Parts: sequence; C-alpha cells; structure tokens
Amino acid sequence: MIELTIDGDLAARLDKLAAQREYEPEFYARLLLEEAVAAVEAKPDPAAWLEKWIEEIDAMPEEEFIENAEIMRSLDENRMSDRKLFEGYSK
Repeated sequence: MIELTIDGDLAARLDKLAAQREYEPEFYARLLLEEAVAAVEAKPDPAAWLEKWIEEIDAMPEEEFIENAEIMRSLDENRMSDRKLFEGYSK
C-alpha cells in the first residue's frame, strides 16, 4: 500500500478536475495514476529494442546479412535525395 499526500496547487487542480467529472478526488487520483502507469508500461524501451536488433544481426546467417546489405545499398542508390539512409551500414 502507498499513501500519498497531495496539497497546494496540485491538490486544488485535482479537486477541480475531479469535481468536473463528478468523482471523489481520491478516486480520480487513482484513475490518473493507473493511466500513467499503464502508459509507462506500454512505452517501448529503445535500449531493449537495440539489444534485440544487435542480437538478431549477430545471429543472422551471412547470406541473409549480404542480401540485406544489397537491399540497403539499392535503396540508397535509387533515392531522389542526396542524403543516404544507410550509408555506412551496408558496406
């Protein structure tokens, strides 16, 4: 169990929002916390994604790695822009 004291301006703002929705402030605060925790849990972890991609690249068969490099080179060669997307990744 977590007990939390909210006072001052934040408490007044929370009371106002809760009243607009016809909720008790404690109930509304809990709803907001549940939404915030769910949003953080659903947010992807970029470092974990990178680790997974690195592991996949390391485990990739050489033929597939070469094929992917060719695809990246082809995409860069056929871009209308001079800015290359995969420069340095497909060598």
